[in-house]
Amino acid sequence: MSTATLITANEFASMSFDRPVELVRGEIIEMTNPGGRHGNLCFRLGGIIFRWLESHPEFDAASNDTGVLLEQDLDTVRGPDILVIRKSRLPDGQFPKTHLTASPELAIEVRSPSDRTSEVLEKVAMYLAAGVVEVWVVDPGHRVVHVYHESDGDLTVSEKETLTSACLPDFALPLAQLFQGMTE
Repeated sequence: MSTATLITANEFASMSFDRPVELVRGEIIEMTNPGGRHGNLCFRLGGIIFRWLESHPEFDAASNDTGVLLEQDLDTVRGPDILVIRKSRLPDGQFPKTHLTASPELAIEVRSPSDRTSEVLEKVAMYLAAGVVEVWVVDPGHRVVHVYHESDGDLTVSEKETLTSACLPDFALPLAQLFQGMTE
């Protein structure tokens, strides 16, 4: 049994930190610095999704580890690198000042060199259990995107293929475009 002091999502939201953190079952977990390639991929993918949003005004998106409440009664607030959510799921169609309490349609995680596969898969499972429809894990080392759905299992899309989405209408991204100019 842990000796850590457990906190709630509301207590977590009122705190400030010098490092990226998440709340996992009541415990604050420090995240590692993801590095430059991670930030560049998040920026590229965020720009692509921003352009997609221009023709899909019923959706909105956020980045930079926007917190999403995934579990309660040992609260868990995890922060996907990018998320896409229907505006109708947001209070008054706007993002709240603190974490989201509604699950997004899509959560995107970009793998960092320090990410352990077991931890990434645990995070994917949490997202899906909380009602996230689709989770993408972008793996720059292998130049693929793993797509997870609760009922359909997972799919791996390589850089020679086009990434589509079950929850984002008309979304299509040739992955070669995302990884263009990146070295291994």
